[in-house]
Amino acid sequence: MMDNLDKDRVPFGDGGSSNGHNKMNKSDFLKLPFTKRVEALYGINLKGDEKLSEIQILIDGLEPILDIE
Repeated sequence: MMDNLDKDRVPFGDGGSSNGHNKMNKSDFLKLPFTKRVEALYGINLKGDEKLSEIQILIDGLEPILDIE
């Protein structure tokens, strides 16, 4: 039921937030591998084998949903 409220972002069941933004400490963010950083920053799911150019196409036009403190 809650997943339908957050249509443009990560579903609540997968850790989405009500305002479309999540918060993370900078030190925790920097510990993540590159693909996990992109996933956290833009709320997308990657397979892990994408090339950089493919990732750039996926995130083109997306607004970051992660606030780094």
